[in-house]
Amino acid sequence: MKKILFLILTTKHNEHRQRGILSSWGKDQDIFFYSEHEDETINVIKVCEENNVVKKQVSVFNKIRELFHNQYEWFFFGDDDTFVNTRFLLQFLDFYEKDFVNGVPMTGNWKLPDGTMLSYPSGGAGFLINNEIIHNFFDFDFPDVPHSDVAVGYLMRDSGIILKPISLFCYNTPEHHRVEDHNIPNYLTFHYIREPEEMMRLYNYCQSHY
Repeated sequence: MKKILFLILTTKHNEHRQRGILSSWGKDQDIFFYSEHEDETINVIKVCEENNVVKKQVSVFNKIRELFHNQYEWFFFGDDDTFVNTRFLLQFLDFYEKDFVNGVPMTGNWKLPDGTMLSYPSGGAGFLINNEIIHNFFDFDFPDVPHSDVAVGYLMRDSGIILKPISLFCYNTPEHHRVEDHNIPNYLTFHYIREPEEMMRLYNYCQSHY
């Protein structure tokens, strides 16, 4: 069984981001982008018919069952503006909780009908799910929510899966988190890295500081 597969939420008009990832942190990794379109030349797989992030997020789990189940120990989910410090991430894979979703909790941002708050992992920061529990996310209907990561929270709630907080996954940019350049290699992910040039800058910086 291979160690990890990266699955990145994207859309057709973001080809520049897909190529930016493939030329930076994703170039030596097993990685697929999931979208409403297909492009085999850059590993884009089609999971639904429309550009709807919730449908794409829920549908990709069934695509995992079809194509990748039991082939990888871990599945990493992120957005096409998520930077991943892969060398640092791979060093710690054996320490993550296999029975939990590992990510940044966004508790307090989404209220359920009964008034309680839904806990869900930040999709922009990225989150990890182990192969041992990925089957819990198969065959779900699309929840009536606007965000892909909130949809994951609903699936977690309905399947009894709990979130394990990982503080080194960052839901925003290094500047937002007040992370200085010299400390960037000590974090696992950053979000809102929208330009390929910035993705490459972070990648090169992390590579040169190991």
